[in-house]
Amino acid sequence: MIKPRFYSKWHKLTDVMLGTTYPHEYYDGLDDNIRDPLLQLTDETLQDLEHFENVLKQFGCNVIRPDVSKASISEWIEQNQIMPTHFSQSVRPPLQVRDAQLVIGDKLVFVSTDNKDIRTTLLNHVDSKNIMMHPNVMRKTNLSNPMHSQSPYGEGSISATELTVLGKTILIESLEQVQKGSWTKSEQRLKDIDWFINKMPEYDWYPIQEGGHTDAQWHMIKPGVALSLPGLESIDELLTSDIDVCYLNETDFSMHDNITKSKWSMAEGKWWLPGEESNSDLVTFINKWMSQWTGEMQETVFDLNILVLDDRHICINKTNKKLEDFLKKHNMEPIIVPWRHRYFWDGGLHCITLDLRREGPIEDYSYIKNSSASQKLTMRENR
Repeated sequence: MIKPRFYSKWHKLTDVMLGTTYPHEYYDGLDDNIRDPLLQLTDETLQDLEHFENVLKQFGCNVIRPDVSKASISEWIEQNQIMPTHFSQSVRPPLQVRDAQLVIGDKLVFVSTDNKDIRTTLLNHVDSKNIMMHPNVMRKTNLSNPMHSQSPYGEGSISATELTVLGKTILIESLEQVQKGSWTKSEQRLKDIDWFINKMPEYDWYPIQEGGHTDAQWHMIKPGVALSLPGLESIDELLTSDIDVCYLNETDFSMHDNITKSKWSMAEGKWWLPGEESNSDLVTFINKWMSQWTGEMQETVFDLNILVLDDRHICINKTNKKLEDFLKKHNMEPIIVPWRHRYFWDGGLHCITLDLRREGPIEDYSYIKNSSASQKLTMRENR
């Protein structure tokens, strides 16, 4: 059994979960013009994941993969046509294993829900005494529609990626998206924050207000060394001025000069499969039945979505001179791990991995507590 441990992402990674996708059989029964490109997506995704697994193992990591339950998208469609539900899209595969759970200290915390195969596999590898379950998970898995418990979205959801552990300090996103483009301090988000503070009072909790998955916006990769999108005011104001930051603000999708908006407009910029831009049957099918699988890839800076192996090594998805020069400055070696279909999955190397154990002590960093703008969170009745 794995003994969870996580205090900082630059400590040596020893145990990790790496996500996976459905096998070929999942797409049986579909028309060839839909099935064939999805099979190619599957093959190339699994190839890249196998390469990533080998990189992790060569580094000395124990790698576990989700055990995928037998499933069929055709059966799912048939069931929903007989008895439609408010959650009619196919459950996304157990790929983005970080979205709904994370390790804090010596506890694996299930924060929200996602494909149940992720939870089932983790429960087989981590002792129950080292597991904490957020009320949102229990609330969703008790619903009459069990499939809803496999959705990472919905009312009152907080993503595990909205928490950032920095030793004794934890940043937590205080805004929830109530509708697209609208973020607010909802009653549910306030309850979420209170639960963490109450259950883990030994940590110093600080709010940020950027909206969305923090790991797609900001990473501290070594003490005092960070990667960031520009304009993250709530994080910039929270930190002391001696942090060395590399700002990455161009989506790598925008660097593909041969791709024009007209080629991906049918998918509204949410996802892209090379060579299938004019496959209207595929676009319609994915948007109707697989919309939970995709995101907003044209907005994502994948160069930010990295996995740190230790304080000297870091996995990135492609060559980026600005990033590599910054890493060299701080004595970090980049390891390029190709992730060809990030434009479809809208998840980078950080999203598809889950740190289960890193060797290193808990430390009390001064980057936040010594900032004049920092204000530690307490329970609401004390705020």
